[in-house]
Amino acid sequence: MSREELQEIIARTVGKPVEVTITDNSHAMITVRWSNPGYRVRLHHMFLEAGAPVLKALAGFIGKRSRRPSPILREFVTAQAEKIRKAPAKTRRTAVRTAGRCFDLREIFAGVNREYFNGQVDCRITWGTRTRVRPRHSIRLGTYSEQTKTIRVNPRLDRSFVPR
Repeated sequence: MSREELQEIIARTVGKPVEVTITDNSHAMITVRWSNPGYRVRLHHMFLEAGAPVLKALAGFIGKRSRRPSPILREFVTAQAEKIRKAPAKTRRTAVRTAGRCFDLREIFAGVNREYFNGQVDCRITWGTRTRVRPRHSIRLGTYSEQTKTIRVNPRLDRSFVPR
């Protein structure tokens, strides 16, 4: 079906004007924005081939402004997974910064690598970037990127009260 046909079906089911944009996103298959008096919707091109039950579930998702898609939509997207292009892996150029205010990660890493891994771990270590402080429900203490072989430690751990 065409974008216009899809837009008309959704608008008729929702009962409000709908502006549909077709995308080839690799992460968000459905994006809905309220736009007086209707909706602006971005849909992955897989929905151009959707059947009536999926379109009904899609219109219900758009009209309810729910954050959770129905099982019908989830199953449809899963079944159409081969149509989602694989986003190229991003390679970040990481500036290695081991010296912190309280701790030197190079020194700590060398000791841990020597004592526990017989010096076999071959990777870089750096403090992560400082971000704006905002309310959080959890904190990630560090990450490891196998692609760049880099350990990134949360800079909030570079404080005098944190044990070495």
